[in-house]
Amino acid sequence: GKTKPVSNIEILSPRLTQTQYVTPAKNKINFQWKGFPEKAKVSLWLGKNRKTLKPSSFTETNSLQEALTPGIHLWKLVATDASGRQLGETSVFRLKVLQRQPPTLLQPEENSILTLSMVNFKWLNPEDSEKIGLEVGKDPELKQKFVSEAFSEKENYQTELPNGDYWLKLSARYPDSEEWISSRIVHFKIGPDSKTLEPAPLAAPLPLQISWTENTKDSIQYFTQYPRASYSWTAINGDKVRQWRFKIAEKEESLRNPAQAPLILKETQEMSFETPLPKPGRYIAQVEALDEKNQVLATSEMKSLEILPLPALKAPSFLPLNSELKADLQGRLNLKWTAIDGAQNYTVILMDSAGKEIRKAKFQGLSATLVNLLPGEYKVSVHAIDSHGRESEKQIPRPVQVPDSSDLQAPKFKKIEVN
Repeated sequence: GKTKPVSNIEILSPRLTQTQYVTPAKNKINFQWKGFPEKAKVSLWLGKNRKTLKPSSFTETNSLQEALTPGIHLWKLVATDASGRQLGETSVFRLKVLQRQPPTLLQPEENSILTLSMVNFKWLNPEDSEKIGLEVGKDPELKQKFVSEAFSEKENYQTELPNGDYWLKLSARYPDSEEWISSRIVHFKIGPDSKTLEPAPLAAPLPLQISWTENTKDSIQYFTQYPRASYSWTAINGDKVRQWRFKIAEKEESLRNPAQAPLILKETQEMSFETPLPKPGRYIAQVEALDEKNQVLATSEMKSLEILPLPALKAPSFLPLNSELKADLQGRLNLKWTAIDGAQNYTVILMDSAGKEIRKAKFQGLSATLVNLLPGEYKVSVHAIDSHGRESEKQIPRPVQVPDSSDLQAPKFKKIEVN
């Protein structure tokens, strides 16, 4: 028969209610989950509808990346063991993918020769963009910039430039991202009448571009014990890079001003960096690509991250919420409590009426039974325990009444199965 969906699989990425975006340079969507058995082989099934779903990628870890075209996609995860026997699958999910583009340059045209020093730049803004950036420089890497402007709605800019060769780049930024999506570098020239000039040079090769990877785009990272941050990046046309210089500071000014030393300055061969930090808070990071002479080839955008303690789980509540917790005449008390997302297990604590602990026990499910309670008044509380062994937020213990009876022994816990 058909494999039933597994209910305890948690989809970590992509977020099921959010539209995913791709760019011409980055068209891969990150899929991440937890809950399948260890060593299971997990396949990602994709299709435009349920009838066309078929396996696309396989992994033995809990994540993979898949290149997706813009449009509506249906997907699910299927787990099998080493023999190919299916262990379970998720429900079928719907994923909307949209492509984000850089602005479209209208003028000047690539490799054009302008006879007037007053240059009128025109472009078309991509839909839903928040900011448009225009950069014009005297070199293909745009290190010597004549123009560096940002606009909200404009689609033109006019300025006067001296004769010479120029390169320009247009970029777009969208409301929910700090990443700039850039066009390729375009060459143009200002000089005498084109009839007296030699043929325009070929387009310059694409410059080195550094981009933060998907896991670094989130504006918040959490820690459980000590503050630390993790960064990674990619590079296009990075064949001349020999190492990377990574910098972290608490303020952007500390990275812009060479006279101010950053909080952390390290050189690395890897395209990732993880470091402890002195305290929680907001930090700014930047990466420089260095050649064999330790000269800077390119610099990344500044990346802002909030480093915060991982919030505790919410406290579970005994059920029913507003009714008295009362044992039966045999000193037997049945307890049930609400489920908490992220909880690995639950701890129930029995106390006397003064709040002194009598017994403590751990449960995987959402219910427990206390037996052999002596007559009197007690208090009981329940805590959720997360994957790091931390207790949930504190709650006020609930009072418990045990009616008068006889032949009762010391109180005991009894675990019961959860349906």
